[in-house]
Amino acid sequence: MKVTVLKDILSANDQMAGKNRELLDSHGITAINIMASPGAGKTSLILKTIEFLKGKARVGVIEGDIAGSVDADRIGAEGISVVQINTGGGCHLDAGMVANALASLPLDKIDLLFIENVGNLVCPAAYRLGEHQRVVLTSTPEGDDKPQKYPVMFSEAEVVLINKIDLLSLLDFDPDKFKRTVTGLNPDVRLFELSSKTGEGFGEWINWLLAEVKLHRKEPESTTTPKALAAKMRISPKRLRSTLRSEHPRDDKLKHKPWRIPQPIAKEVEETYKVKKAAKEANKRLKQ
Repeated sequence: MKVTVLKDILSANDQMAGKNRELLDSHGITAINIMASPGAGKTSLILKTIEFLKGKARVGVIEGDIAGSVDADRIGAEGISVVQINTGGGCHLDAGMVANALASLPLDKIDLLFIENVGNLVCPAAYRLGEHQRVVLTSTPEGDDKPQKYPVMFSEAEVVLINKIDLLSLLDFDPDKFKRTVTGLNPDVRLFELSSKTGEGFGEWINWLLAEVKLHRKEPESTTTPKALAAKMRISPKRLRSTLRSEHPRDDKLKHKPWRIPQPIAKEVEETYKVKKAAKEANKRLKQ
């Protein structure tokens, strides 16, 4: 019975995650779910990333914590759109929480959305949020055995970041051992080594993020004006409007001013008009 209940919970969560993804895709937003232990440097990573992305991508953040808004306040102070989620003791975010947060964000003004999950390397692995990529962040002071202790989390990630590499000379952390273990669990994972304090190693991470943003960005729809289309078809704007309304009565884009006609519709109307005009002229010749 307990297994069935858990499956039902995860199934409902996955359905909501799918709706979140659809919403994000409709706005051309790339969503990154960042998961890590407490103190690994999730918020510091986001803040340094925001610094590197200025003028290159518009960033939004959803902050997940058990309580408080310390991290959200730090991010908001940078002029970034941020929503705080307090789980009240819950060890992870779920898709429903993220759906509520999305409703409070200016989605039309965001290219890249960071979802900072609750500090935990166990529970978040089981809950999809609608994100495009799952990033696991670890830090050198935590030791190089984290993948052995939490294999599910590292095997589920698309990207693994090793943070605080500026401290390597002071620690026994073995980067090569760590990477061997991670790639053994997850051969396709992307690995980046960086320091959120100094900015070292951020170049590759930023390039990867920008490539993701470009992949999911929604390009503006190509349109034309009624005046331009009417001139091209050599008919009056009034006649064009009548034609559009009769052939596309349910298209909301053609009901409100100022009109912008999507190019696919413009091309269709133009071709249809040519065919009808040719047929009319042919009938006229037959009657003569």
